[in-house]
Amino acid sequence: VNFVVGALSIENTVVRAQEAVRGGYACIKLKVGNSHPEAEIERIAAVRAAIGSAIHLRLDANAGWTFAEAVAILSHCAPYAIQYVEQPLAAADLDGMHALRYNVPVPVAADEAIYDLESARRVLANDAAAVLIIKPQLAGGLRVGRQIISEATQHGVQCVITSTLESGVGVAGALHLAAASPEVTLECGLATLHLLADDLLID
Repeated sequence: VNFVVGALSIENTVVRAQEAVRGGYACIKLKVGNSHPEAEIERIAAVRAAIGSAIHLRLDANAGWTFAEAVAILSHCAPYAIQYVEQPLAAADLDGMHALRYNVPVPVAADEAIYDLESARRVLANDAAAVLIIKPQLAGGLRVGRQIISEATQHGVQCVITSTLESGVGVAGALHLAAASPEVTLECGLATLHLLADDLLID
């Protein structure tokens, strides 16, 4: 699973990323999309320097960039070995996502653009992403999640299973989907229960 580091200052971002690595995480997802390009690049570079080359680093822009900003930032990210960038552009901008894929050195992932089977099919048909982020509870359940994974695999597209910050019951379901899907080999976004004040499940 990946550890999420929010949109913090550079100093606090580095501290959180290093804490996650010491805690055993081998993949950091860094929230971006809130600063001008130079600041974004500086923060990404600082995290990579802090966590070393062996830890996977992925970015999540939450549709926060324009096409020009995405190109400017991601074009400078080749030295930082970014695993992928999640939803860099608006969810509806599939043409922009397609163009971005072939203009930057970082794989592009679709997140908010995936909310049911038909939306996943549109992303695949438009060749708009190298990775699909599947939230089973939004996509229509575990069976729909399996169908998306199957169709994505046929297109040579990888998938990541993630939660929607739901309670342990939903996370357990998403975990079962990931475990039942040998096609899913990237770290999944399921380490979210610590963000809840309470849960329906107990150890």
